[in-house]
Amino acid sequence: MIIRRRVTDRCGGNSRDEFFSLSSEAEIIDSLSRFCVIIDDFPKHLFKNLKAENVKAFFDWIEDNYVGKIKAGSALSNYWRVLKRFYVRETGRPFDESMRLDCLNV
Repeated sequence: MIIRRRVTDRCGGNSRDEFFSLSSEAEIIDSLSRFCVIIDDFPKHLFKNLKAENVKAFFDWIEDNYVGKIKAGSALSNYWRVLKRFYVRETGRPFDESMRLDCLNV
């Protein structure tokens, strides 16, 4: 199922449609669960104590284990978007700005 959501940019106020697939979100959450098995942790516990290095390790793991399946940078952007949304759902708060910037290597 494809979902369309209207998104407004924070800076410019421009709005656009954003499309995402529930199956792709479920696949990303499943990937996160598999990553947690590898690092011997649970998603809820990981998010409660999440650090930028955990996020970076997850993306390194994705790149190493999904060679050939992730063909565009937009796919990794989708992983990032879903990860942030899942974090908010689990913790009730967004990434703090310093962690967000560290995850993006800014």
